[in-house]
Amino acid sequence: MVLNKKNLIFFFVFVALALALLGCTQTTDTNNPFGLANNSLFTLQKQKVSFSFSVIGDSNAVLLQKTLEVDENMNAFEAMKLALNNDLEYDTYAFGPFVKSILGVTPNSTHFWSLYVNGISAQQGIAAYSITPGMDIAWKLEEVQAFPAS
Repeated sequence: MVLNKKNLIFFFVFVALALALLGCTQTTDTNNPFGLANNSLFTLQKQKVSFSFSVIGDSNAVLLQKTLEVDENMNAFEAMKLALNNDLEYDTYAFGPFVKSILGVTPNSTHFWSLYVNGISAQQGIAAYSITPGMDIAWKLEEVQAFPAS
């Protein structure tokens, strides 16, 4: 094949158009990442799950107890903010949020907010958890225990 001026111009126009079309982007719906047809047969639905949330104050007083329905695997910190209608104070650090006050209750120097997940004292922060079916999240105002004398 002989490349003459006409073929060369056609080639460059074709390449320019191809590059222009490749540069066009299409936003992806995060609820439909595969671009499936938008009808009930093909729509990807997030599963809704129920979880319980409670806040236990001084002397084991129940300050809040409710069951909520949220998207499965929702971040537990975001679910907590929903449960509390954002009635909490926290600071954000590299390790995640540090809860300072819940429902207007700020612990004094002898108490702290302790997180329980499924009845067990949490070994990580609230933001490290994802909501699962039947999950139980509780915040309890607990007294700081003194270390035993050595």
